[in-house]
Amino acid sequence: MSKDLPRIVCPIQRAALLVADVTVIVIVRELRAGPRRFGELLLANLNPRTLSDRLQRLTQEGMVDRTRYAESPPRVEYGLTPKGMALLPVLQALQTFGENWLPVAAAVPDPAPSMNSSDCLEVVRRESDPGAAFDHPRTMTISQEQPPSPAVEDPYQSSR
Repeated sequence: MSKDLPRIVCPIQRAALLVADVTVIVIVRELRAGPRRFGELLLANLNPRTLSDRLQRLTQEGMVDRTRYAESPPRVEYGLTPKGMALLPVLQALQTFGENWLPVAAAVPDPAPSMNSSDCLEVVRRESDPGAAFDHPRTMTISQEQPPSPAVEDPYQSSR
């Protein structure tokens, strides 16, 4: 995929090929609060295989840094690079569009009915501990009492 990007003339098409993927957008949303471990990113209801593939792609494209710590057991964290952070205004625009034009269905109970775009960003800003799981009330379906399983490993991690 990334080898095709330089051949595409349209910058919108090039960007869309890289980031117009729900998993990529969710990864960037989760990483905007700071570095996260693979298991923490899984809390956003992402498929482990898809998450690993997209993290590898974003790392190759220079949008995400992969930092490996020499600990036992090994610890790997993913964080946004300046190139990845350049997508944050795009996420803000998507959030604003979603709030203005795609309302939550009345039949779906909303845990934070008064939340607006500035509140959503504040949830992220309050999450200053990079080791803590990101708690986004509109996407969390895993109970907060259940910590992420330490046995979940990043398949991409084992290949290095």
